[in-house]
Amino acid sequence: VVELLLWAYVAYAWILAALISAMPATRRSLQIATHVVDLAMYALFVFLFEGQGNPFSFYFAFALVAAAIRWEWRGTVWTAVVALSVFVAISLYFSARPDVHFEVYRWIYRVVYLTVIALLVGYLGAYEAEWRREVSRLAGWSPRLDEPREEALRETAAHAAEILQAGRILLAWDDEDSPAGDMVHWTPTGFERSREPLGSA
Repeated sequence: VVELLLWAYVAYAWILAALISAMPATRRSLQIATHVVDLAMYALFVFLFEGQGNPFSFYFAFALVAAAIRWEWRGTVWTAVVALSVFVAISLYFSARPDVHFEVYRWIYRVVYLTVIALLVGYLGAYEAEWRREVSRLAGWSPRLDEPREEALRETAAHAAEILQAGRILLAWDDEDSPAGDMVHWTPTGFERSREPLGSA
């Protein structure tokens, strides 16, 4: 039964990949539907292995990574809550059956293991989402070329401070034709520009 289900899931994945590759964009309804299928397959394998030594726990990690890509850390959290709840519920069902030898310590180890995976993927999802937002802010901004240089420097420093979440910004550069270097010091309450001899502390 397990082998049949595994081959059926592989066939489903290939067909789904072919359909998605022909779409200009993946619809939200399709994302949710495929996510439900992935979680259902995970739950089915957990049930078949009586809620203990499931060798197909990579479905759990796969569902978490997919949720992180689609819905960032919130999707990861909800997926982890659902998957762990299913795992605990199925495990409790088999632990109450007298004909099943249920190993409590092995079950606790697996719950901790899955929780650590969920926390790690959730953190990576949050970090990747914040990184994408910062890149979007950097790529979507450019100084106006028609404004004075002083004002352009002020805007550039203020934008850099916003991206870096810094309380102050120091910009320094040098000109090959000048013996001094330019420095700009920006804070939320002030803006100073000065020229310092090259090599000075």
